[in-house]
Amino acid sequence: MAVSTTGTVGLDRITTAPQADVMTLAFPHRSRFGAFSLISAVVGALLIIATPSGVATPHRERWQWPTGEPVPVVEAFAPPAHDWLPGRRGVALQYPAPSPVYACASGTVTTAGPVAGRGVISIRHDVGGRVIWSTYLPVTPSVAVGDRVEKGDVIGVVEGDSPTLHWGAKTGRRTYIDPIRLTLGHPRLLPWDDAPAL
Repeated sequence: MAVSTTGTVGLDRITTAPQADVMTLAFPHRSRFGAFSLISAVVGALLIIATPSGVATPHRERWQWPTGEPVPVVEAFAPPAHDWLPGRRGVALQYPAPSPVYACASGTVTTAGPVAGRGVISIRHDVGGRVIWSTYLPVTPSVAVGDRVEKGDVIGVVEGDSPTLHWGAKTGRRTYIDPIRLTLGHPRLLPWDDAPAL
């Protein structure tokens, strides 16, 4: 004869012989799942705590516009096919003098002063384990070579009566990249609205 109760833990009486009764505990599947969930939560919390604080997130690596907020692009990035050919090695932003210029990311100033008759600022940044330099001209600098700047710090003002600010980025002496791409972060795939439901 078998008797079962309806609590969280049930007692089953199983008859094994006419004169002997054996009592066993029956644990519902729900309690096993709860224990597994608790262990998973504890392990997940320990992994979060153990993650080094110096690891940068993609959001922190994003550059900001040197204008503070996005402004119209007068001339887009159009690098030459070869180093000796003409081309735009950065972007020209509609941003007139004497507007303040902001550091697009944290880094160290490597150039601050006149180059070929125009004020130039260059900042060395570490982005995702690689070195990238940002450049700004024409700018009257308020920083000096060797200064450490943080993202968003004012580094100077647009020089003279210039209606635009040239903003560039390079990964080597002659290797240029589009600085606006660095403001976008890592691409994410989004669901297609018209995709059939599975």
